[in-house]
Amino acid sequence: MTAIELPPQAIALVKHFEGCKLDSSTDAAGVCTIGSGHTEKVRPGASITPDLADEFLRRDLNTAQADVLRYVKVPLNENENAALVSLAFNIGGPAFARSTCVKLLNRGDRK
Repeated sequence: MTAIELPPQAIALVKHFEGCKLDSSTDAAGVCTIGSGHTEKVRPGASITPDLADEFLRRDLNTAQADVLRYVKVPLNENENAALVSLAFNIGGPAFARSTCVKLLNRGDRK
């Protein structure tokens, strides 16, 4: 996948809510995470650098941004896009695509 320019608001939003842990931990759902919620190939006891945490986050958010662009069919302002990138990041692309949020938004219901 080619890199998509991420809005700074999306990065700041996810960093604010996710925080950053340089040592792996298990989240509330029992999933092993590291950095700012990265889950791919994370093993218990793993450690990363702050730079690698930022790289993982950018990679994960590129995927989430691609999901927003793929499934949302209406124009978005920067804040709406950032919020939707955060949502897609947290629930995953398939759940985002099926979400009531995306269905209503695509019908023009922004409330």
